[in-house]
Amino acid sequence: METIIRYRSIAACYKVQNEAEGIFTANLLYHDGDTEQSPPEGITLVKGVRNWTGSVEDEILLGELGKFIDANWPVGRRQSIKNK
Repeated sequence: METIIRYRSIAACYKVQNEAEGIFTANLLYHDGDTEQSPPEGITLVKGVRNWTGSVEDEILLGELGKFIDANWPVGRRQSIKNK
């Protein structure tokens, strides 16, 4: 699935995929800023007990991507809709 996330002052479009239970990847497709403001290109996200962690240190970006995942992948169906 694709989502557009606000990253600082720009819009960034990520393709989010379910890799395993509680593990997702988000790959940057495009953004509307210049190269100096470029968001991270590839992120691995892991669902923790209370929040999302990942391969980048930007907690706001991880939180926004995590909210998208929580809203679009019900816990029991995460593996079954992996390739959407």
